[in-house]
Amino acid sequence: MTRLVELGSEGGVGLILELPSAIPPATEAEYHWIPTRVAGAADGFTWEIGASLLADELRRFRDALERATSTLEGVADLQNIEDAVRVRVTMTGHGHANVVVELRQWLAADARLRLEFETDQTFLDQTVRQLRELCAAIPG
Repeated sequence: MTRLVELGSEGGVGLILELPSAIPPATEAEYHWIPTRVAGAADGFTWEIGASLLADELRRFRDALERATSTLEGVADLQNIEDAVRVRVTMTGHGHANVVVELRQWLAADARLRLEFETDQTFLDQTVRQLRELCAAIPG
């Protein structure tokens, strides 16, 4: 069983963060790493990478996305400390948003993927709910 955070659009374009259902406790005093599968699809093209996200990165993204969706303005960023995952949601007015996803896999080669799509508040409200549930399940 896993926890999903989905950031999608009506056209089926989107990003999925898949995290363990039982979030492991922090193993380091400073950082709480959470193993994450990052996957997505766009126009028949699919991808998947493994990454480790910090609990604080997810909390900051949740807080920023909650503010942006409640005011219908602003920007919410998820930027991984390892530079493997970047997500930027920019509210563009009338409940719509522009989403930019950048993924980087740098172990063997410096492979990068950039995806940009439009979404709306309906999809973002679901993402906020999923982030709230996820962050509530993080120990500590």
